[in-house]
Parts: sequence; C-alpha cells; structure tokens
Amino acid sequence: MKKYLIEDKKYYKANLHSHSTHSDGKLTIEENIREYKAKGYSIYAITDHCYTENFHKKFTNKDFVVINGYENVIWDSEKFVEDDKLRNSLKVYHFNFFAKNPENLVMVGINYDGYHRFFEKVLHPENIKNEYYGGEFAKLKYSVDCVNKMIEQANKAGFLVQYNHPVWSLNEPKDYLGLKGLWAMEIYNTDCNQLGLNEENEYIYDLMLRDGQDLCVTANDDNHGFADRFGGFSMIGANELTYEAVISAMERKDLYASTGPLIEYIYYENGKFFIKCTDAVKIVMLCGGRRARVLRATDKEINYAEFDDFNEPVDLKYYRFEITDKNGKKAYTRAYLKKEIHG
Repeated sequence: MKKYLIEDKKYYKANLHSHSTHSDGKLTIEENIREYKAKGYSIYAITDHCYTENFHKKFTNKDFVVINGYENVIWDSEKFVEDDKLRNSLKVYHFNFFAKNPENLVMVGINYDGYHRFFEKVLHPENIKNEYYGGEFAKLKYSVDCVNKMIEQANKAGFLVQYNHPVWSLNEPKDYLGLKGLWAMEIYNTDCNQLGLNEENEYIYDLMLRDGQDLCVTANDDNHGFADRFGGFSMIGANELTYEAVISAMERKDLYASTGPLIEYIYYENGKFFIKCTDAVKIVMLCGGRRARVLRATDKEINYAEFDDFNEPVDLKYYRFEITDKNGKKAYTRAYLKKEIHG
C-alpha cells in the first residue's frame, strides 16, 4: 500500500514571511498582494513586526488567501539599543506567529524594545497579552527557557510558531537546540541571502531534528523592499483555497519548501521511496546520519528516483528529501519521522 508523503494533488504557492509599510517594509500590503498574485502565488502571510489586524477579512477572495500573523523580536540585550550600528552585532530571535483563527488578533511575548523599534506608542494595547510575564509588555530575556515559555503561550493562544533566519540573527546552536513547540523553521530566506548571508539552513535543520524537535520547513522571501521577492516559497497541500483549509494543511505539515523545483509526489511502498519532480541534477534522501541516498544526473537531467529505506538495525530517526536543479535551486521536504513511515 502506498503511503504518500507528498501527494499527487494540487499544492498552492505561498509566501509565509512578509513586511509592509505597517512596520519596516517599503510597499503597502495592497502593492505586495498585487505583485504576488501576478507571480502565481495563492497564499500570503502578513507578518509585520509586532503588528496585526484582520487582513484576511480585507484581502482574501476565492483566488487568494491572506493569513493573519506577526513577527516578534527578542534582542540579546538588557536595554533597548537605538543605534542600528550597535544592534548589528547583537544576537536576536525572530519568530513568526500565524493565527489559526483569523479573528484572533492577540499578540503574545511582545517586548518593549521590540515594539518601540517600530512604533512610538502602543496602537492596540488590548491585543497585547503576556500570560507569564504581567504588565503591558513581556520581559523576555534572550534565552531558550524564556523563548519556550513564549512559544507555549502562543500555542495555547492559537498560533503556529515559525523560527526565522537563524544565520542573519547570529544564532548559535545553544540558541536553538532545546527549543520546544515550534511548528516550522525557515530553511531558506530570500531577503537574508540578498544581504549577502548564506541563509540556506539544511545543517541547522538537521541539528534541530537530531535534538528531538519535530518541525517542518518553509522557504520565504521576508520581503521588505524590491529585490527580496520571489526567491523562496512554500507549496501547501490545502484541500481547498480557504483560510481554514490552508491552516489545516499547515497543522498537518502537508507542505514543502522550495526556491525553484517542484515535487509531483513522494510515496513509500514495500521498503522503497518513490520521488517524481521537475527536472533536476540531483535527488537526495537524508536520514539524520552520515548515510544518504543520492541520485545524480549524468548525460541528461532527471525527474524520478527510487531509494531503499535504510530500514536496518541502525539508529535512524527520520527521512527527508532535497532536490537540486541545474541552476542550484532546491526543494526541501520536511523530515518524516521513522515512526511515521514504519509505525
């Protein structure tokens, strides 16, 4: 019996990290949506810094779904640092929060310094909720323990939490190993790559997986301006193009990340994985250790691969797949835990 990891069905193109003139983006939300629609996107998450409203209600229609969310910031500093040059060397956490219910406009874990980096006064104080901290603003320290409390509160409040661009944020393994309750991490970020950083985070993802974290991956633009668009995207397997169906697909992790290649299907049957994709020069199955299965193109590009499942007496924890095309663009699946495949 076939067990599908990526189904042979419609997947919708999404950008799950964006900014507008509501925080530090150069374009309005209307301008962003118009551009992304024209490029074939069907899903767009609005994740301005420390700001949210019901954009879904304003902009969603039968052909395009807007996800409500926001991005939160936690600096590695006891005091608010105004000077951009001084902030440049500070470590920082960035997380996206996606509202499962579009009517949910609560914002959790908002620090004073993160908020007042963008706003002079509190715009919607009724939306700022800090269950564990008291007061209008959270007093979040830059630590795994504090961040885990924030993630826990966000999950309780009805959000999916995504860990953003760890390379740009100067994060070290001690900053992301031990995190709990994350829905996803950014395996690719267009904006950070445009800034000259290598924000292709396969290695960090593997470290987090080997740490016992069960999370999926997204590829996003993080678009602030004009050059940081249409580089990374996520393909979401929603059963229909509605807010509820998109969130449901995200919750069950029915998606994959890409900077170019598309996946037609991946399924498991009788001890083998079968992969069909757009033209590629390399298809890889990784399993959390040194071993991997690799199929490389020789005289012509490939779009199909079969791999044995490594189901041997070794300590394998997961399977994940990467596809690379002739331009170096990649598609990345999430990690499928061994127990998902073998029960």
